[in-house]
Amino acid sequence: MDMDDDSDGSLSAPPETLDQFREKWQQELNTTKRIKQNKVIQQKTTSCEEPNNSNDQAELLFMQGDALERKGKVFEAMRMYRRAVHIDPDIEFKMYDKLKANIYTATVKPDTRKESAANDDNEYIEDLSCVDLVHRFETSIVNGNGNLFNRDTAEGVIVTDGLHISSLPTEIILYILRWVVSSNLDMRSLEQCSMVCKGFYLIARDMEIWRLACFKVWGHGVGILKGSKYSSWRQMYIERPRAWFNGCYISKTSYLRYGERSFQDQFYRPVHLVEYYRYIRFFPDGTVLVVTSTDEPSHMVGKLQLGHNRHDVLKGNYKFSNDMVTIIVRKNKTKDHGHEDRYRGFMDYEKEPPTFCLQLLMSYTKKRRLPQLEWKKYSIIQRQNKYEELCTDFDLTPNIYPALIFSRVKSYDSVSYHHL
Repeated sequence: MDMDDDSDGSLSAPPETLDQFREKWQQELNTTKRIKQNKVIQQKTTSCEEPNNSNDQAELLFMQGDALERKGKVFEAMRMYRRAVHIDPDIEFKMYDKLKANIYTATVKPDTRKESAANDDNEYIEDLSCVDLVHRFETSIVNGNGNLFNRDTAEGVIVTDGLHISSLPTEIILYILRWVVSSNLDMRSLEQCSMVCKGFYLIARDMEIWRLACFKVWGHGVGILKGSKYSSWRQMYIERPRAWFNGCYISKTSYLRYGERSFQDQFYRPVHLVEYYRYIRFFPDGTVLVVTSTDEPSHMVGKLQLGHNRHDVLKGNYKFSNDMVTIIVRKNKTKDHGHEDRYRGFMDYEKEPPTFCLQLLMSYTKKRRLPQLEWKKYSIIQRQNKYEELCTDFDLTPNIYPALIFSRVKSYDSVSYHHL
């Protein structure tokens, strides 16, 4: 009995000490929970802050590398790029998206920014095809200092002591552009000058230059601009059918020709592949050159000049009629009549050079949108005697008379001999 009493006494505890123990234990549990929650919050905040700091650092390094690369320090720029990629491997794509977003917000119209903010998935790109750039550039120049050309005073730009083009009067610049166009009507170079800046864009659209070009092409048949379907002389020159002068029209013809049989072997008959080219070059003054030769275009196009003397070059004139062009050329007269024939009043009409009459349709190719000439009529007029002429028309089969496709020749516009 004594042992039982001692064991029961040792296992049991007074109620006051048990309640105190429970309170202490509850306090310890609460403190540990708070500590854990604080640690979790700190970890979350640090995890959210660290990527932002790393992104900012990577962007800063990438921008420094871009600045060094613009200055020509490529090796230093590569070091910055490597450090930025080491921090954030996708920094290049992120910077591209950021730059694209900045360009997008800068080009969005003010009326459409609210709509684009609501619909972020639908990107807006300004369509410049329907924008009057002449009016826009004029308003921007008027709102500025009013000068067509301004000297660039930005940092890093080398300023020379020479005369800047902004110091020249507008009349002088227009006269220079007339030399750029020249008597060969190099309007392509004029369009390239318009890509320099706003001032050149406006001055290259001068109505007088394009009016002179239209009169140079069509002469008195140019008509009146008022009341026509063209809004400007430039639109007439571009859209109206005409010949192109900064190159020549070329076609290639090939056929098989059978040779003579050998006297030793009657069963053998050679076959020859014949290839030749036709060249047509137009000049703004109404002159045209026509050549049929076996020479390759690389050797022949440079010889299609007015001052070049070749016996196989046919020289003549051409005339427009809507989208049809009529060409009349004649070979050079080589034989001179003797004194006796002239004294007797006899003329050898059979020996006079024939006249070639070509009628071609001006159109465009389907694939590359290049101008071409399609054969419509080809005839030769030969004088038989003093009162009779013989006209021979050719059958214009597509294989023998393919269309002549325009090919640009750079050497035709390399030198200007006369202004427009």
